[in-house]
This record gives sequence, structure tokens and C-alpha cells, in this order.
Amino acid sequence: MHVWSLFWGVFFILIGISIMLKAFGIILPLFRILFAAFVIFIGISILFPGAFKKCCGISQSGRETMFSESNIEGNNISGEYSTIFGSSNIDLTQITPGSPKIELNAVFAGIKVKIDRSKPYRIKGNAAFGGVMLPNGNTAAFGTTVYQTDSYKEGSPAIEVEANAVFGGIEIR
Repeated sequence: MHVWSLFWGVFFILIGISIMLKAFGIILPLFRILFAAFVIFIGISILFPGAFKKCCGISQSGRETMFSESNIEGNNISGEYSTIFGSSNIDLTQITPGSPKIELNAVFAGIKVKIDRSKPYRIKGNAAFGGVMLPNGNTAAFGTTVYQTDSYKEGSPAIEVEANAVFGGIEIR
């Protein structure tokens, strides 16, 4: 069972019970109970990262890391990678110029990215209530910033990276 299926199932069951109890004059503070349960769920998953993997479908796959930690490396990294309430270490040193674009998303999470500065990289950092730290020391705290290695030439094959941080951080070194 996936965590969101479990969440929505419990949510609608509690709404139904609340409506039935209200008909008998019993008021159940449903949203306070659900909010408290959600906060407890997040606290447990931070303290014990693997606690909900088996029962709730919270896991790390090749592209998504939720409530967990992952290490991604190799020469075939491309596409979108998301980290939510977790951390990821991504090694882009083996990527060749001209490979498909790489998009990194950190939502309430942290991502550390390692690059080879001798290769042509163009990195666009976007942040909203978070931060993207680029190798030259520039930081996108709220907005967008772009970094290009010295070997990057417009129109030539390059490694394109888009780093998006929302209530999280991405450090590229």
C-alpha cells in the first residue's frame, strides 16, 4: 500500500465518522487529530528512516528519494531526480557532455552534487524558501542564478543541470 493511499483512506474514514458523531451531538476535532498524526508520522520517519518503507511504500528508487537517503552515481544519469524529506548524494563526474538534461529537485530535503569542473557544465539554480549553492560561491536563496564552467561554450555539447530547491538545499561542488 502506498503512503498516500493510506493517508487518504484514513482521512475519508475519519471524515465519515466525524459526520456520524456530529449527528449525535459529539464533535470530533478531526483536523487537529490528522495534523497531529501527520507531525508524529514525520517525526518517526526522520528518527527511523526505514520504519515506513515496507508498510507504506516510502522508499528510494533510482529517481525518487522520500524519507530516506540515497547515493546516485554513474555515467547514465539523466532526467529528473527528486528528494523529499531526505538527503541525496549525486556524483555527476562521470557524465559526458551532450547527454540529456538533468533536473534535481529538493523539497524539504538536502542534495549534495559533485561535478568535474574541467567539463562543460551549465547549471541553473532555482530556489523558493531554500537555497542552491553553486561551485563559484554564488547562492540562489530566492530566485534564479546560473553557473557555467570555464570550458562551457554556447552551442557546444555541454552537461545541462537544473537544480530546484523548495524549503530545502542543494550544494553543488
